[in-house]
Amino acid sequence: LRFFLVALSLCMVMTRMNALPCSKRLGHFLPSIGAMGSFKPPSLVAPPQSSLASSDSNSACFVAQSRISPFRACLLRSSNTCQQVQAAAFSWKFPTLPRFARAMHGQRREWAPPMTMAESDSDSTAPKRKVAKKHQRDPAKVQLDEERARVAAELKKNLDMDGVMAINKPANWTSFDVVAKVRSELGKLLREADDTLTHKQCRVKVGHGGTLDPMATGVLVLGVGSGTKLMDDYTKGSKCYEAIGIFGFETDTGDAEGVQTGEKQDFSHVTDESLRAALGKFQGEISQIPPVYSAIKKDGKKAYELARKGIEVEMAPRQVTIYKLQLTKQYEETKPCFHLSIECGGGTYIRSLVRDIAQELGTAAHMQHLIRTKQGEFVLADCMEAEHLCEGPVILSALHEANNLLAKRQADAAAASAESE
Repeated sequence: LRFFLVALSLCMVMTRMNALPCSKRLGHFLPSIGAMGSFKPPSLVAPPQSSLASSDSNSACFVAQSRISPFRACLLRSSNTCQQVQAAAFSWKFPTLPRFARAMHGQRREWAPPMTMAESDSDSTAPKRKVAKKHQRDPAKVQLDEERARVAAELKKNLDMDGVMAINKPANWTSFDVVAKVRSELGKLLREADDTLTHKQCRVKVGHGGTLDPMATGVLVLGVGSGTKLMDDYTKGSKCYEAIGIFGFETDTGDAEGVQTGEKQDFSHVTDESLRAALGKFQGEISQIPPVYSAIKKDGKKAYELARKGIEVEMAPRQVTIYKLQLTKQYEETKPCFHLSIECGGGTYIRSLVRDIAQELGTAAHMQHLIRTKQGEFVLADCMEAEHLCEGPVILSALHEANNLLAKRQADAAAASAESE
């Protein structure tokens, strides 16, 4: 068994290195594979005289006087010439075979001290290592880019492209779609003022103060330029929503854009009184499980990205605050829909709130419509309408009006606090 394993491993090595033709790889190393118990290593067979004729007498004496193990003898038997033994020895790098193969050809490796750095530099025949040179920009182009960047900064300052504003987000637009559109339109204004500026130099910093669902509409606060650092001051506080839920079934997204999950449930037992009683249980600080299709990150990726790939995501419950929750229309007049007015803190998902209210009533529901009516200092009346998103001058004018409005409100608040003191 031991000889068989050695021969089999050698066969695998030779097969990988292509040292022998495919028809001879098994025949030379397993001559008696049928009789495993009677396997004996073959004896050393001297190479043909024709192959020794090309080598000197010292090599022939070395072969005759050497005592080679059965393992190496099996190797020699598989080789037709000494040249194959040499090629196989140097390819496989066995401990003693390279020495044997060099002796067959009268070659000996002499030790030489390593070359010093001075010697290697002075040796013109040695291959020179190519060192990648760092790309150096033309100083004239660098100076031109710096001048254009300075011009772009002055244009942004002259046009007063800094501040915080609010836009009435249209339906089927993501919050980032609105940000990208505003950034693009303001960049066009800069390029119209100076057509020598590049696209990168005309890029305006824009960000939003809180994600709004694609199907939702209403207040979306944007920060432009240095206003991106002030958004937290103007968006802190409560948010107000007007939502419409519909009883019957749940969806995977929690709103009307999703796919129905589970069977349709009966809601005939729901009345106006029971619905108002259920709403009272969801006021104050409550525990809420966010929907899977949300921007919350799990393992570094957004939850909705994992859900779209079919990966099951388990959302952890979180504490949110509901300041006001009431029914705005009689349920008997609007069923199976129910209209809600919500004032809540940050991090609240109205889709999850509609789902939890239905579960409290022993049925199922999903959100059909949502509009944000207030976020921080901005209400719906302060927003620029979505129809002007393609008009750069109107966006810039709305930004200036929002800055003036915020400054006036801050002055009024300061005057009111001074009078109260």
